[in-house]
Amino acid sequence: MAIAPIDRRIGAVCVGVNRPGLLRDLNDAAGGAARFHAWVLRQADCGVDVQAVLLTDAGNGSVSRVQVLKAVKAAVAANYDVLYLYLAGHGITGGYGETLLLSDAANDPNDAVNVGTAWSDALYCGIGHVVIVYDACRSKPNTPALNAVQGGSIFSGIPRSQRKKHVDAFYACALGQSAFETSAAGGGGPPEAFFTNTLLGLLQAPPPAMLATVQHAGRSLSVIPCAPLERFLEEEVPRIAARQSQPFEQSPEVDVLSSMPEYFAVAAAAVPAVAAGRAGGATRGGIRAGASSGPSPPAPAAAAPAPGARQQLARRIAGMAFSGQGPPSSRLATERLRAAPEVRQAGPLFNALMDAAERAVGRGGYETHTGITVRGSGVRRLIVSNNPPVTAADGTSPDRVTHWRIGQGPWDARAGSALVEFDDGSGAVVAVMPGFEATLVVDHGGLQALSYAPTRHTQVHALYVHKEPRIQAQRMAAAALLGTAQLHELVRQGGSALADEIRQYKAADPTLGVLAAYAYRLAGEQAQVESVLRYMASSFVDAHLPPPPVPFDVALLAGHLTPEFAARSPGIAPFCPLLSLGWLDLADRVPGLHPTVLSAGRHRRQTLWTTFTSEGVALLAAAMTQGALR
Repeated sequence: MAIAPIDRRIGAVCVGVNRPGLLRDLNDAAGGAARFHAWVLRQADCGVDVQAVLLTDAGNGSVSRVQVLKAVKAAVAANYDVLYLYLAGHGITGGYGETLLLSDAANDPNDAVNVGTAWSDALYCGIGHVVIVYDACRSKPNTPALNAVQGGSIFSGIPRSQRKKHVDAFYACALGQSAFETSAAGGGGPPEAFFTNTLLGLLQAPPPAMLATVQHAGRSLSVIPCAPLERFLEEEVPRIAARQSQPFEQSPEVDVLSSMPEYFAVAAAAVPAVAAGRAGGATRGGIRAGASSGPSPPAPAAAAPAPGARQQLARRIAGMAFSGQGPPSSRLATERLRAAPEVRQAGPLFNALMDAAERAVGRGGYETHTGITVRGSGVRRLIVSNNPPVTAADGTSPDRVTHWRIGQGPWDARAGSALVEFDDGSGAVVAVMPGFEATLVVDHGGLQALSYAPTRHTQVHALYVHKEPRIQAQRMAAAALLGTAQLHELVRQGGSALADEIRQYKAADPTLGVLAAYAYRLAGEQAQVESVLRYMASSFVDAHLPPPPVPFDVALLAGHLTPEFAARSPGIAPFCPLLSLGWLDLADRVPGLHPTVLSAGRHRRQTLWTTFTSEGVALLAAAMTQGALR
């Protein structure tokens, strides 16, 4: 019987690369792309108009960025209702952002897909709903050749829409994790893409709780919305991974911006003999090969919550810190937040990040009213732009704490950038904000926490002292949420409440504005990112001082990282992202940025706040000494 057509046009570009050359061959990236491609085509059986392109290196094939770019351009020109971008292979998260290696990456560092840029560009490509499925590792590069991989946009030359659309991203694993391949049931088959098979298994046989009903031309259709699919994936993937004969840890990261009536797929669009025996509870074979170049998969961390529970905990913690839920907001202090059951259950990484943020407390006062405190490491060298040389305010304490004053006399510090080189040769770049003390917490080989506080005798200091417990709790919660890929839950919990908090306290700690901008960006609320920029461009600390500069990250996320904006008061500082996440937006996106910044960005450590290796520090120090970077 003929199926009546549905008024729904979908397109797909499915990419799978097993052999990028820079890392050992994978077994099933190309196969996973082929199975996802087959699933997309089967939606035509439900009356959907489907067009799909498959690009893999199966056999003796190869895949280039130009091929992917042409396929994406054609899909955007076709103006589909939904566009699927399936990307599988070796992924790295390094100096140039998050990239998927393509066939010639060993010879051409641009032969890779910059995934962060793809997500950002997809928001404004003009298609109403874009779904990105990324089955690749998100681990840091470990060789100079991998560090050199820059990748590029797969939306180059596509006109930018004025209206933001919806992009849903389904990452196979969390940032820093590996995406594994597992053998089929019984352990005797070849290794296959674990996340792709689990996803296709859910799409083929969705639980009733994952379904919704929509009307198409008088027909009732059972469909799979993205939000419940997100919840099921975050529960099923780690559960099935932990049940393998050789258990491993893999937790997907899913960011859903769409809502009904947009949906992932028509439920009846089954996969032909693809996932039934390979996904869901049927995947019980042992690990035959990992999809990363890292070590063998570790046993699951028993103390960490399941991803579904993690999301719920994140929302409750965000509510306590930013939305006035839980303890009364006027009485919320760091010790009460730390004592909350939700925080104790959030896992060791979350609590370690909160510990670091809690230690980010500085000296408090400087004769010049501007300074820097470093905790956890000595300081080999401190170079400050646009200011006289810095001087030590005190000797190094036994617990490795140093304080540095900026400026020669009271009220004469100016906005700029400070390069701090640590004991081991690594370093960080932070903004010099007149009237503020920046406090850096160094641990485990990098910058683990950063805060700003107005110094004594500034006019905003009284506000800070009055609200310090609440501000400190918000710093801790927001940094830990970001470090565990849950920062967007701040917005989901209550975006207006977050905006209200930033309005009140942006003058007391600019890092709250930075974290808020990322929260809004991750949640797809670009108008709120721009509002954070406006708040911070009009902030005030003391009548004796110029307004503090807008943080680089906020200007970048708001689309105002331009020479014109930087030349206007209050300016922009520092000259690079404060948070590692910001480097995902830099590639191909900031004309006029000094090339040394991008070169140094290839030499970074995998930390929450940007930490350069000794090679990166050397590049930046030379440029700052020559006056090329401010």
